[in-house]
Amino acid sequence: MFGAKIPYDVIKDKSLNKKRILFHAYLYFNINAFDELDIFIPKACEDLGYKPNRNKGKVNNELKDYFSYLATNGYIVQPEIKYNRIYAKTTDKMLNPEKFGFVYPNEFQAILERGDDSATIILLLAFLRVRIHRNKGSASLIPEFYHSYLQDLGNDIGINHRKMQIYILALEELSIIHTEKMRGFKDAKGICHAGAYIFVNIVRITKDGIDKSYDYLAETQKAIRHIEIHRSR
Repeated sequence: MFGAKIPYDVIKDKSLNKKRILFHAYLYFNINAFDELDIFIPKACEDLGYKPNRNKGKVNNELKDYFSYLATNGYIVQPEIKYNRIYAKTTDKMLNPEKFGFVYPNEFQAILERGDDSATIILLLAFLRVRIHRNKGSASLIPEFYHSYLQDLGNDIGINHRKMQIYILALEELSIIHTEKMRGFKDAKGICHAGAYIFVNIVRITKDGIDKSYDYLAETQKAIRHIEIHRSR
């Protein structure tokens, strides 16, 4: 299944606009057969759920600014920014970034349909996709998961951790990411710790397509056991 490869450098750069992952995924999905971008800005804004607005600081210019960022950082070359159109040739850094998180077309569309929070939801998804461990071979015994505290997660990508539950629930409702909160525990010194959150892909996609043998609930339980075993050492 074809997915947009979202560079980790973009995901973690909190100085960029919060719409950065929406923009990047949209551009990636619209690379043509010649590895070029030729985007009509008003249509792009509408496709992303925004009313086109050419005023300073509004969505048209936010997209242009992100396009300029891609040019400055080597993701595209020969950029042309005109009144209502942007054009460039993509580089291998754009097509195949060294470290990235996948966002798939069906996920992208489903998140867009959530409305106002879509930019934050897809940012969270891209980050989790980078951090969730993926086994390269079937022989690995390490479960495919990521665990974190909400405050740490929010700090990592610039999301208000008090609203994190809203975005986590959205990914759960869309059948994209399963989340489970672990129980609190006492360490060897008797200090109490709150339980972290575990994140697991609901569907496992490989180069051959959907892995029908994968069970995300079983993977979650393996992740819990893995954490508890390593915590006791």
